[in-house]
Amino acid sequence: MKQLALALLLCSSFSLNGAESIKTLRAAIGDYPPYTQCESDELNLPANLATEIVGVALKSQGVELEISCYPWARVERLVETGVIDISFPYVHSDERAKRLAFIPMPVQTDTVLFYRKNMEAVPVTFESLSRYRLGGTLGYHYGALFDALDAANKVGWVPTDKQNFKKLLRGRIDFFPLSFHVGYYVLSQFPAYQRATITNLPTPIMVKKFNVIVAKDSPKLPAIRKLIEKGFETIRSSGELSRIQDNYLAPGS
Repeated sequence: MKQLALALLLCSSFSLNGAESIKTLRAAIGDYPPYTQCESDELNLPANLATEIVGVALKSQGVELEISCYPWARVERLVETGVIDISFPYVHSDERAKRLAFIPMPVQTDTVLFYRKNMEAVPVTFESLSRYRLGGTLGYHYGALFDALDAANKVGWVPTDKQNFKKLLRGRIDFFPLSFHVGYYVLSQFPAYQRATITNLPTPIMVKKFNVIVAKDSPKLPAIRKLIEKGFETIRSSGELSRIQDNYLAPGS
């Protein structure tokens, strides 16, 4: 009973103080450059777009962001059980929404089709793309259009995005889809003369918003939501958000 009373007292105290009582938020992330990065590499390129945006937004509200790195398979569970306060960047799903609350980020993932510059740009339609050799990376879902192309046996699958770029450079496939920012980050690992031969179609095949996730039953949820939403609005109004995003533009964009 004493433990229950103490827990109720703490919750009551937190509810009264709200967002003002939060000085630090703990976040768990995995490797997903250039949105989040835990493992260092030799590229020396900006690789923490989502981390920068969340960190700067929270700092504008007087809150420090503490980052811990884990395999992605563990991250959701750590947030759901309250061991960690938040994680990002996550795409909304009905299954996740049963356990987690979503706070929209001013970041979206545009999945575009990469191709060689010596090829003709084509409309992003089934009729147009079905005439070409397409690549896909195992474990990804690219939306209804690519599902239809895959069902028509137009897609060859490989384990990694880097393998697909190699196939594209060698002329073994004509198009393959990948998040705009992730694609140019992976492409940056290739020599300059090879990078110069690749571009992307301007029309995305899929657009999804990223979110910060919080445990749905966390007593901190209202305060965390208030802090993050206010922080995003602050850096949007000040121009800081645009400055961060400009640092991650693809070469020549």
